[in-house]
Amino acid sequence: MSPAGPDPERVARALVDYANELHHAPPNRLPELVERTCRLLGGEDADIRLINLAQQHLVSLGSHTNPLDVEGTLAGRAYRTGETTLQTDGPRLRLWIPLLDSSERMGVLGVTVASDEDELSTGAGEMWSALGCLVGQAIMSMAGYGDDIALTRGMSNTTLAAEMRWGQLPPLTYWTPEVTVSGILEPAYEIAGDTFDYAVGGTTVQVAVLDAMGHGLEASRMANMAVVAYRHARRHGRSIHDMLSDIDEVISTEYGNHRFVTGQLATLDIHDGTLQIVNAGHPLPLHFRAGRYIGPVECSPSRPLGLGQVETHVTETSLEPGDAVLFFTDGVTESRHPTGEELGEEWLADLMSRQLRSGLSSPEALRLVVRALYDRAGPALHDDATMVLIRWAGSAEQQ
Repeated sequence: MSPAGPDPERVARALVDYANELHHAPPNRLPELVERTCRLLGGEDADIRLINLAQQHLVSLGSHTNPLDVEGTLAGRAYRTGETTLQTDGPRLRLWIPLLDSSERMGVLGVTVASDEDELSTGAGEMWSALGCLVGQAIMSMAGYGDDIALTRGMSNTTLAAEMRWGQLPPLTYWTPEVTVSGILEPAYEIAGDTFDYAVGGTTVQVAVLDAMGHGLEASRMANMAVVAYRHARRHGRSIHDMLSDIDEVISTEYGNHRFVTGQLATLDIHDGTLQIVNAGHPLPLHFRAGRYIGPVECSPSRPLGLGQVETHVTETSLEPGDAVLFFTDGVTESRHPTGEELGEEWLADLMSRQLRSGLSSPEALRLVVRALYDRAGPALHDDATMVLIRWAGSAEQQ
């Protein structure tokens, strides 16, 4: 590359070749294809690193050797911040480039270039970032065609119940300039009854957070039933009130009145910030303004799903630009310190407030809350713990 930036014809040729090869390449050939593309763009030693399910290590696609910690490494910093990091390697640079599918963090791409920081600022940096997005999208689309990507992320370590859970999840993060939705589940390799779902369409975002009674396979099957019933009702244009009733009817029909699911359904109007919530026996969501906790959203609970919906209360809250609302399952706040004391909502609210005020992205804020949860409650959680964070920046007209 010259100081004037990368040669446009070479870049175009490399990306055309990449696209033409990608559409018929199996997942196990992606590292080879990316290496070839990097060489055409002036780099070498390409290394695709995928994040594991617990978001603690970056694992090399294909070899699975020498995992890199998310904490304390330059590759990990690229993952955490979403920005390319530079590592000096003699007269060359080692780049760690975020792999993104939209805003979903898939991992990082390492590549060594014969360049310097000045040359990267002339356009090569944007070129490598764009390649990171293209590779991230390829990883997402290829994941359903084989097991290489799943095995790299650690799916071979999951329980059968957790395998069912991860198979039903949407991407963990959705982002636009107006709104962000991000979720996280723990324990990643043993999750069973907790789940979440969301859908973005037109001017609304719809979110569900669900917690099926019990543990293991039975809880995971019930969670599957609940989330599929939610999607079915949502895709048939049902109101938030009727969606809750439909899930209740399905769970009651399939499991009788001795099993239930707690949960919350929410709909956010992206244009004006109106948030509607129905609550079925679930902890109240936490409301943050300018990063500071201002209290729970006081949504009146109805009975848990499966026990018969006698009455459903729809709570409506007006968000201000910059507001955030955290939905969570009781496994987060009922986790216990080794002394036996529950961590509680005050602990969660204070911790999340500090992450929001620090300017972290939503997925990174949730990841750090989970790490703090393990630090306080010990190496093993006694219940599933799930969080979903909605952040509304305001409509385009308000920004």
